[in-house]
Amino acid sequence: MVPSESVSMTPLLASPSRVYSQSSELVEEVRKCVAEEDFGNSSLVCDPHGRLANTTVEKLQALLGGLSNKIACVCPDGCRRADGSSGYVGLIHVSNSFATRNLSADMASIFRERGLGNSTCNHGLLLAYMKDTQKLAVSLPSLNLSVEKWSRI
Repeated sequence: MVPSESVSMTPLLASPSRVYSQSSELVEEVRKCVAEEDFGNSSLVCDPHGRLANTTVEKLQALLGGLSNKIACVCPDGCRRADGSSGYVGLIHVSNSFATRNLSADMASIFRERGLGNSTCNHGLLLAYMKDTQKLAVSLPSLNLSVEKWSRI
């Protein structure tokens, strides 16, 4: 990745329990990946339109899969997800910028829907790569922040 000259940090979401009634295209793309590829469990990369080369997807899958073995659980009640699995989970979704009007809110919704945390601790990582603008957004709810920066994969 190429370092960014401009990094902005903003709170991910003021109220994590807020429910959004209208789904964006970005959220719908993730739901499609869940249905077709078990995204968030057996698949860690969601690229519903095939924007990345297969070799890139394989490398990202291996990189994100390795995180669960390398990052220790720091949650006081453990890191068991609602589906019973445990461990740190990192996911990436590949899309275009026009698929969302509010990236932070959409990422918070995806984080909750994929169950990357539990009721006492958010212990996952969600990345969104906007291929058209080469923008990478990082969501770390355990730190209550999101970071968006220009980058290249």
